Amino acid sequence: MRFTRVTFGNAASPFLLNATVQYHLARFDECRTVKELKDNLYVDDWLTGADSEEEICKMMSEGEKTMKEGGFTLTKWASNSQAARREHSKMFGEFDEMSITKVLGLSWKTTGDYFHFVTLLSSEIGHCSKRILLSIIAHLFDPLGLLTPFSITLKVSRNLEKGIRLG
Repeated sequence: MRFTRVTFGNAASPFLLNATVQYHLARFDECRTVKELKDNLYVDDWLTGADSEEEICKMMSEGEKTMKEGGFTLTKWASNSQAARREHSKMFGEFDEMSITKVLGLSWKTTGDYFHFVTLLSSEIGHCSKRILLSIIAHLFDPLGLLTPFSITLKVSRNLEKGIRLG
């Protein structure tokens, strides 16, 4: 007996997916869209950008066509571009102005084009010890390092030695 399909959940599954996608993309001429797919496709998230709405709409169409030729379907689109959402509305589905989209585990608010970080910090905490503050900092999920200048400053601050009054 032999497997005819890759069983997801195995340790090698993400590697096999990436190798298959890279093999598929190697068949195409090197254009910006193919290069972006090769460099910025993380399992099932394609993170890219463009300088104009026309350019992003073109990349979305080319990316969808390129991946479809290999049997891959790009879904769950998110964009801060009104034109892209209008042109590709079937891929976006219903758009909620207040929606927050998850990108690599980070919360991205598309209408304002900013990342939203959720912390354990509460205004109800009165006196905060060094241990509590470091625990709060350790719970921040920041794979891109966007908060590193702030979290490092808090970690090495001399104010932590005495405790900090919040509020």
